[in-house]
Amino acid sequence: MDVYGKIFKRYLDNNLDVMYREYNPDSPDGKYYLLIEEALKNKEQQVIINSEIMLDIVYSVVEDGGIILEIKMSDNTDQEVIDNIKRILQKMQKNSLYYTDLKELLEWANTTDSINISLLDLYYKDVRYQLNVEGLFWNIKNNNDLQEFFHGIIKKSVERVIL
Repeated sequence: MDVYGKIFKRYLDNNLDVMYREYNPDSPDGKYYLLIEEALKNKEQQVIINSEIMLDIVYSVVEDGGIILEIKMSDNTDQEVIDNIKRILQKMQKNSLYYTDLKELLEWANTTDSINISLLDLYYKDVRYQLNVEGLFWNIKNNNDLQEFFHGIIKKSVERVIL
C-alpha cells in the first residue's frame, strides 16, 4: 500500500498554513476526489509545485546533504536541456557545488508561473522520495514516513516561495 502526501495551503488570520494530507489510493476510501473535497470543506487549497518551488526544494535537499537523482521536465523541453540536466546531476552526486550550474541552466524555468519541472526524484535523509507538480509526494522505500521530508524541506520551500 503506497501512501502519498498531498500538499495544501490555507490562510488563517492572514497567516499562511502549509500542510499535507495522507492519501492512499489502495484503501476503500482512497478516492482522490474525496481527498480534495475534504480539503476544500476545510478552506484548504491545493498547492501546485511550480518550478520555482521545485528549484528551492532541490537547493534545500542538496544543502542538507541529500542527492537529486532526476529532474523530469515537461514534455516540450528540448532534449539538449534534458541531457545537460542529467550530466549536471551526475556531477552533483560527487560535488554539490555543481548546483550553481544546474541553477544557471534552469534559470528560464525559475518563475512562479512555470511548471516546466514535473517531477523530482531524490534522496533525503537516506530515504528516496519523489515529488510531482500536482503536489503529491511519496517515498520509494514505502515505509510511509512522509513527515520528515515534508517538514524538513517541502513546507519551508513552499512558504519561502509563496510568502
